Amino acid sequence: MTSEQRWCFDPVPPSGARQGGDPAQYVFTPNVSALVREVLQNSNDQLVEGQSCVRVILRSVKFGGEQLRSLKRAIAWSTLGRHLAAVKVASERFGRGVDLMDTDSVAGLWIEDRGTTGLMGEEQGSGNFAALCRDRLFSEKQRVESGGSFGLGKAVLWRFSQISTVAFYSRLAAGDHKGRERFIIKAALPFHEIGRDKYSGDGWFGRVESAGSGDRAVSLWDHEAREAARLLGATLFDKGETGTSICIVGFDDPACDEEDEGDTIEAQLREQARRAFWPALTRKRLSVSVGQSPVEVAGAEDPLATMLRVYDSHGESSALKGADDVVVERITIPLPARKDNTQKAGEVVADVVIQLAGEGSDEWSLSCFRGPGMIVECRKLRRISLSARPFRAILVCGEAVRDNPDQAKALEAFLKTAEPPAHDQWAPTPRLKETYRRGWGVALKSLASTAEDAIRKHVVLPPSTSESGPQRLRQLFRVGTVGGGRAESDFHFRNLSAHLTDGVWCFVASVHPNLPTEMPWHTIIDVEFCEEHGSSRQGGTLALVEVEGAAFELIDGRAHIRAPAGSRGVKIRGETDPGKHPVPTDEAAIELVIRSKVEVSDDD
Repeated sequence: MTSEQRWCFDPVPPSGARQGGDPAQYVFTPNVSALVREVLQNSNDQLVEGQSCVRVILRSVKFGGEQLRSLKRAIAWSTLGRHLAAVKVASERFGRGVDLMDTDSVAGLWIEDRGTTGLMGEEQGSGNFAALCRDRLFSEKQRVESGGSFGLGKAVLWRFSQISTVAFYSRLAAGDHKGRERFIIKAALPFHEIGRDKYSGDGWFGRVESAGSGDRAVSLWDHEAREAARLLGATLFDKGETGTSICIVGFDDPACDEEDEGDTIEAQLREQARRAFWPALTRKRLSVSVGQSPVEVAGAEDPLATMLRVYDSHGESSALKGADDVVVERITIPLPARKDNTQKAGEVVADVVIQLAGEGSDEWSLSCFRGPGMIVECRKLRRISLSARPFRAILVCGEAVRDNPDQAKALEAFLKTAEPPAHDQWAPTPRLKETYRRGWGVALKSLASTAEDAIRKHVVLPPSTSESGPQRLRQLFRVGTVGGGRAESDFHFRNLSAHLTDGVWCFVASVHPNLPTEMPWHTIIDVEFCEEHGSSRQGGTLALVEVEGAAFELIDGRAHIRAPAGSRGVKIRGETDPGKHPVPTDEAAIELVIRSKVEVSDDD
């Protein structure tokens, strides 16, 4: 380290305004999932043009003994420690950080990517170096398919450091500094005072240069950068390699109230990488290793990855007949024009990939992604239809759609604008309203509903041809009587079937008048339960009803159906509310009765 290398902290501005830290740190839930999504997304977005894959290694390290002494020299702890001690009085978090550095072991996390552009650009202004290491609420991701665009996500790096300090080491792939290496450290602190000196918060460690009204620390370059990175424990770049290595010093999971063990945190990193980026991993756009072990998506334990491979190879079936069958439905949605007139209103396409999940499965899931190959959201569609079979599905959008349809970029840009800072859903955002003309809300709703319609088309069971249900169901469903010698109903059921899932009874049947009538008719469907050793009954337990062929209302847990003149029957599906009836542990302990009551109307 030379005398020209030291920490520089920005002074308080002339206004005297103080800041309590970076508010962007509170935009995200501070957990390992948010960290992994952000850092892998950033690396994935910086793929060097002409290359096909970004390689990322996540390394959990423990600095102890000589390595800890080397770490303290690398981050100039004698100076940084004084600034953190000044913050310690007002912040318990920074107090723990100062105490941590006095222990025998300090945790760290290295995030090292290769095949990426590196931190390009000058010390300030445009470029991803300034966006990541200097600025707040700025992003330099210009490609339409890039994951982030708010400049908020990088805050998670400092949130996972107990001393809010992150080091950056990079070799650049292009620009005026192509092939050169650079190094800098940033501490994101709140306002603090040391003696009579007052600091606005943030500080940087690097080579000192005059900046008009004072000094600032700028990047170390080439030999100095390499020596600083070696002292910190970075993996140095091989010849021809480009990319960025980030070290979170004093790594700690803010969402965990126990000390993180290295093997535990690595297992979490591996699982979150696989869960969020399996499309990019499957398509080999992204390669991730945690420690020495690669994150893999292969085999029967990754059925979604298998489905995506079938989709990419055009190996789908025409219908879901067997457990291995995969179908693809292309959907069309309307897209509004952009306010800047760079895109006209029109229709765009996306693909829904569907597979049955097998009896007893509780998946009912729809995983959604676009170009970068990160799962934006995973929706649970348990109630897509009361007669639906368990399924898994993928919604492939934008530049992720195979064969690159003409409208791919238009939908890619639209969905990117529809993602909030955490990039964990497609929803109305202020930027949508600023960017697109009226109709963006309709487009979002259409994407969701049309995808669900495509799934429903393939997973809903066709009506049974049997006139009566199995013997077990006939024992559970007693049509026209609730015991006690009541008269039979004026209606009867056909094709009756049901199943019990998590305490919820789900049934489907068709309801028919015993005597055909040309007049409109009204019936009430109720579900009642009787305890095995008691006479008390409880009705009004329906929570969800669907009726085909008639108008209906769900009133006090009962389905009131009004069929039009000439109707010979209607199809009904329903689910019970387990909070309104006993949840059976043994089928013999519950008697389930469906009762129907006729009220013939003289009017429609």
